[in-house]
Amino acid sequence: MISKKISVIFILQLVFMSLVTSNYIQKKCLSNSECDVENECCYFPTEYFTISSQGYCQQYLKKGDNCKWKTDCGCKPGLKCTYNWYDITCQ
Repeated sequence: MISKKISVIFILQLVFMSLVTSNYIQKKCLSNSECDVENECCYFPTEYFTISSQGYCQQYLKKGDNCKWKTDCGCKPGLKCTYNWYDITCQ
């Protein structure tokens, strides 16, 4: 029983640390021009308690990537989300 508690605590610590460090790894931005314009957009999280108006550079979806679910930036400029009979991809 104690080993299960220790493993759960360890996993929670790993998740917490990954969330904390992900904010330091992502490049912060205020507009798309501050990101790699060809491959990224400046995404502003829509969290309930957002205090800052600062965004993060996020990658666009590339050709062939699944775009069924809403993502931060969507398809790369020049591509659009296209429905095929079996999938929805950036084309």
